[in-house]
Amino acid sequence: MKTQKQNLVMLLASTILSLSAHATERTVSNNLNSPGQFQTVLSAINAGTIGDTIYITPSPYTYDSFTFPTNKSGMILIGGGYNNSDLPNNLSSIMGSLSFINGSGANFSFSGLQIAAVSTSNAITNVNNYVFKRCYIPGLIQVCGSGWTFENCVLINFTFLNQQNVSISNTTVRNCFIAGNITGSPMVTATNQLFYHNIIEGKINSLPSSTFIDNVFFFANVSASTGTTNCVFNNNLTYNTTADVVPFNVAGGNSGSNNYIKTIADGFQFNNNLAAVQAYPALLSVNWTINPSSQGHNGATDGTDAGIYGGFFPLVDFSGATGLPQMTFMNVTNTSILANGTLNVQFKARKHN
Repeated sequence: MKTQKQNLVMLLASTILSLSAHATERTVSNNLNSPGQFQTVLSAINAGTIGDTIYITPSPYTYDSFTFPTNKSGMILIGGGYNNSDLPNNLSSIMGSLSFINGSGANFSFSGLQIAAVSTSNAITNVNNYVFKRCYIPGLIQVCGSGWTFENCVLINFTFLNQQNVSISNTTVRNCFIAGNITGSPMVTATNQLFYHNIIEGKINSLPSSTFIDNVFFFANVSASTGTTNCVFNNNLTYNTTADVVPFNVAGGNSGSNNYIKTIADGFQFNNNLAAVQAYPALLSVNWTINPSSQGHNGATDGTDAGIYGGFFPLVDFSGATGLPQMTFMNVTNTSILANGTLNVQFKARKHN
C-alpha cells in the first residue's frame, strides 16, 4: 500500500509538470520513501537540456550543494516552497549552496526554494541572467554579471561582487524582504541596479549607480551608509527612531524626490504597530501592509503602497509556494485490494497565485 501511495504522488507530480512546460520534466527527491527520477539536483541538471523543468520535491532532508556546470543553461528549477503550511508535515524544498565558476551556464530560473547561499566568488567571467522567485536565501548572496532578478524573495546578506574587472549591470530586486545590508564589495563598474518595492532592514554600503524606488527602509539607518554614490532615491519611506534623510550623501551624487521620512513619534507605519527590526522567521508572521494613515499608503510612484505589497509584482505570502498545484491531502480508502481490484483514492490539491 505504501508503494502505491508513493507512485501516486510521483504520478501527480509528473502530471502537473507536463501541464506547465513543453520540454522534458524531471523530478528530484532525496527521500527514499518517496523517490523521484533523480536523488540530487546536480544529477538532474546534468541530464537536462535547455528548456527543461526540474521539480525539487519537498523533503525532510536538505538537497545537495554544488557548482553549476559550464555546459548547461536555460533550465527551470521549481520547489514546493520554504514555509508552505499547505504541504503535509510542512515540508520544504531546501537546497545547499550554489556556486558559479567561469563559464557557468546562463538563463537559469529558481522558484519555491530555500537556498543556503549563492556564491560567485570563483567566477572571473560574467555569470548572466539568473532569476530567483519566491525563494528564501539565508546565507551570502553574491551577484556577478548582468540580468539577475530577485522577486518575492526573503534575502539576508546581499552583496554585489566585482572582481577581475567583471562588470555588474541590470540587476532587479523587486518586492523582496531584505533583512540585512546591501553591499558592493569591491565595486569597480556597476550600472542600472534597480531596487523596487522592497522592505530593507539594513544599510547600503559601497554601491554606486543604483536606483531605489518605492521601498521601505525599516530601522535601517540609511543615512549612516557609506560609499554609496550616484544613486537615485524616489518615493521611499524611511521609518526609524531618528530621521534618516533620503537621499543621503548628496555630495556623492545621490539624488531623488518624494521620500517620506518618518519616526515613531510620527505614528506607526505598518498595520500591526511594528517598532523594531524583525528577523527570520519572526518576519514571516508579520503584517507588513502599510497603515492607511502613512504617507507610504498609495504613495509609490505607481500609485500603490510603498513596500512589498505594492507595484506590479506584489508579494502574495511568505510561503514560497509557486503557481503549480500541490497535493495537500491523500487518503487510500481501501483496507485491502484484491488482484485486479480498484484502488480508491481521495486527494486534495491547492494552487497559489
